[in-house]
Amino acid sequence: MKISHKFKTRITSVWGFFGITFLFSWILWFTIAILSPLAEPWNIILTILAAFAPTFAAIFLIVFFSDSETKKDFWKRVINFKRIKRNWYIISLVLFPILISLAFLIYYLIGGNFPPLDGLMEAIQSPLSFIGFIVVIILGGPLAEELGWRGYALDPLIKRRKPLKASVILWVIWAIWHLPLSFIPATPQNTIGFWISYWTWFIQVIALTVIITWIYKKNNRSIIIAIFLHFMSNLTFSLIIPIFTPSGYEIPVNADIILTILHVLIAVIIVLFIGKDVFLQKKVENVKEI
Repeated sequence: MKISHKFKTRITSVWGFFGITFLFSWILWFTIAILSPLAEPWNIILTILAAFAPTFAAIFLIVFFSDSETKKDFWKRVINFKRIKRNWYIISLVLFPILISLAFLIYYLIGGNFPPLDGLMEAIQSPLSFIGFIVVIILGGPLAEELGWRGYALDPLIKRRKPLKASVILWVIWAIWHLPLSFIPATPQNTIGFWISYWTWFIQVIALTVIITWIYKKNNRSIIIAIFLHFMSNLTFSLIIPIFTPSGYEIPVNADIILTILHVLIAVIIVLFIGKDVFLQKKVENVKEI
C-alpha cells in the first residue's frame, strides 16, 4: 500500500511524533489508572512500556519513514560518544549533585535539617542492588524518553523557532505527558499529588529542559549526553531525596522551593550569559526536518 506524501509529512512531523507518543502512553496509563492498582505485575509492566512511547515513536518514524541520511544521523547521535567533549561529561556528572546539595545547605542554614540519605546509604551497603537500581533509573526515564524528546522532537522545534521558545514548547509537552501518572498508585507523580511539590516539579522541568537543550547543542546534538543528563537528574534525586525510603522521608516544602529557585536561577544564567551562543541562535544548521 502506497503512503501518500501528505500523510507521510504529517505523521513524521514533530506534531505527528507528539500525537503517536501521547496516544500510546495515555491509552495505557489511563487504562491502568481506571482498572486496577499498580501493584499488580501486569500493570507495572504496562506502565513501564508506556513510558517508552517517546523512544518507540522516534524509532518507528525514523526506521519506516526517514531517508538513509536521516537514519544515519539519528543512530550516530545515539551511539557515537566522540560527539561529546570531555569537559561536558564532568559538568553533566556534577551539576545535579551540586545543585541539590546546595539547596539543602541553604535549607540547613535557615534552620532546616539535612535529608537522611537513605538511598545513598543503601547504595553503599548493597552494591549489587545498586547496580540493579541504576538499570531501573536508566530505563525508567532517560532511555525511555530521550531518543524521542531530544533525539526526534527538539531539532524540528528549533528549526522554526529560537531555541528558548522551542525548549519552552517541549517543556510544556513533556510535563503534560506525565499527567496520567498522577492517577496511578505508587508512581512518584501520584505520591506528590497536586500540591506544592507537583508545581515545583513542573517548574524544575523547564530548567531541566533548558539545561539539556544547552548541553545537547554544545555537543553536536548528542542524544547520549541528553540521556546522561536525564539519568543524573533522576539518580541524584533518588539517592539524596528519594520518595520511597525506610524512613518515609519526603522533601520539605521549603527545601523544595529553594531547590526550584536554584533550578530556575541556573536556567536564567545559561540563557542570558554562558549559553547565549545557543539560545540566541535562530535555528539548527544543516538539520533536515524529520
